[in-house]
Amino acid sequence: LVGGFTYQTNKDRYTGISVSGFPNNITQNYNLGSATTINPPSSGISKWSLVSWLGRANYSIRSKYFLTVSARADGSSRFGNDNKWGVFPSGAVAWRVSDESFMNSLKFINNLKFRASYGITGNTALSPYQSLNRLSSVRYIDAGQAENIGYAPSGISNSKLKWETTSQLDIGFDLGIINNQLSFTFDYYKKNTNNLLASVPLPPSVGFGNIIQNIGEIQNEGIEVSVNADILTKGFKWDISAQVSSNKNKVVKLSGNKDIVSAGAGAMSGYNIARTGQPLGMFYGYIEDGLDVNGLIKYKDINGDGVINPLDRVILGNPNPDFIFGFNSNFQYKNFDLNIF
Repeated sequence: LVGGFTYQTNKDRYTGISVSGFPNNITQNYNLGSATTINPPSSGISKWSLVSWLGRANYSIRSKYFLTVSARADGSSRFGNDNKWGVFPSGAVAWRVSDESFMNSLKFINNLKFRASYGITGNTALSPYQSLNRLSSVRYIDAGQAENIGYAPSGISNSKLKWETTSQLDIGFDLGIINNQLSFTFDYYKKNTNNLLASVPLPPSVGFGNIIQNIGEIQNEGIEVSVNADILTKGFKWDISAQVSSNKNKVVKLSGNKDIVSAGAGAMSGYNIARTGQPLGMFYGYIEDGLDVNGLIKYKDINGDGVINPLDRVILGNPNPDFIFGFNSNFQYKNFDLNIF
């Protein structure tokens, strides 16, 4: 049994000065007063705190059956008053089948273990004060040409911000045969991220570029397989390993069921889109349609209204790989070794 309490706090202070237009580089940055342009100084402070209760219990029977249960409760200053706390439980079981008596006749199997786990974790992926109203100083010139300092909102607060949570199911097994010279590991997982914290673009008429929101649910599902083999183990040694994994990503739900588009630089450059039912971050934009008489790229008028505008953007492709694989081979003889990967 393990139990505990943790308290974390972090405070950042910063001070900045900026100048430009030096007559020469002789004094480098040791004489900032010699610059022709001295910008207003900046300074600030930022603080966050995290309080956690946590507990874990491990239980095993004859080193064959294993059970682990854990839970933690976290309170973060970053979230709104009604959503500061989150509770995150998890559990895992395992069965070492190779130690059972009915496996005695299968001498070539040295290790066989089945595993299953399920758990929920929390994420505070946002800067402090996003749930609060914030002001920044602003310099302005009045009618009498005097410089004044005022304060204006520096962003849109969201008092409903809550913990981003990820629940994951994992089922797998480990197998070792022939004195563990050949081993396999297999895992299947399904992971759902709820109340995803993300920056959501806003229309220019709002006056701010974006707002932090809990926008929906993302799902990742996949498998991971690895193989390891000790082919030669005497004077000349040779071992190989290989891994392959495949992950399928999907946007399950978005707040308000609205697409979220993040734009690149330039009116006709690439975009990424979050759309329900599609993988996250799909390439999104205009389809090229040859060149015009001036040699410039044309774009297809998807809706046929005679105008190329954001309504003509479509999904162009998927940035996620179908699978990822790797291979590694090690050779060793006395003081010489060779690695191929």
